[in-house]
Amino acid sequence: METMAGRDITYQQVISPQSSYVLKALIIPDRCVSATRYMANCAFIEDGAILPEYLKPELKQYAEYLNKAAEVVRRDPYCQAIQFVNFSGDKGSPNKPVILVQYRRAPSKWVNRYMTLAEIDKQYSALGLPNNS
Repeated sequence: METMAGRDITYQQVISPQSSYVLKALIIPDRCVSATRYMANCAFIEDGAILPEYLKPELKQYAEYLNKAAEVVRRDPYCQAIQFVNFSGDKGSPNKPVILVQYRRAPSKWVNRYMTLAEIDKQYSALGLPNNS
């Protein structure tokens, strides 16, 4: 646990009761839960990456999620810069929006990450940042 500290790993111990061949997993509390986060990072968000003023009217109510998604992704250990954050037209809909965050992972290597609003809420709250809503 000390070697893997700060990586948000859930530990389990697998046991086999003597009376059967079934395996059971028991969750083991992380003794190093307060360790410094491994590869802590907060990447740059490029100018013009988030432009809520150009959103379709039916998506304006979710505009705060663009910033929240950027905050989540910029803390990815391998994120070097966020280039683009917007609603995905092909993965989501106005009733079930999905946000696309495009970020640079290495020189000339861009990654697209898609997140639902529920995923963003969960991951953003885990950051312990103030809620903008």
